Amino acid sequence: MSWIFSHIWNFICAIIIMSLGYFSDAQNVIYVMWAAITFDLFTGLWASIKMGRGLKSFRMWRTVYKLFFSTSIVALLYSMDHEMSIIQFYKLVAWLISGFEMWSVLENVSEIVDWKIIKLLKKFMHDKVKEETGIDFNEKIKK
Repeated sequence: MSWIFSHIWNFICAIIIMSLGYFSDAQNVIYVMWAAITFDLFTGLWASIKMGRGLKSFRMWRTVYKLFFSTSIVALLYSMDHEMSIIQFYKLVAWLISGFEMWSVLENVSEIVDWKIIKLLKKFMHDKVKEETGIDFNEKIKK
C-alpha cells in the first residue's frame, strides 16, 4: 500500500502529460483565445481605473472563470471533432470567443484613449451589428 502512495504523483503527472499530448493540435487555438481574454483583462482594468471605478476582485475572478470555461468548451469540442472527424468546430468556437473578447478590448480602449480611429472603428462595428442583426447597442445601453 505504501508503494501506491509513494508513486501516486507519478500517475498524476502521467495523466497530465497524456492530456497535454492529446490536445497538442489545439494548443495554438487555445493560446490565441487566452491572449484575447488576458488582453481584455488588462484593458478592462486600465479603463476601470481611468473612469474612477477602481479595481474589484470579482472582475479578475470573472477572467479566471472565462479562461477555465472557454478552455473547457474548446477542449471538449476538440475532442468531439478529433474523434468524430466531422468538422473543426472547436476553431470556430474559439474564434467566436476571441472575437467577443476583442470587441470588449475595443470598448475598453475607446474609454482609455481618445483616438479618432478607435471611435470610428467602434462606430463601424456598432453600425455593422445593427445592419446585420437589427440590434442597436446604443438603445440597449441607455435602457
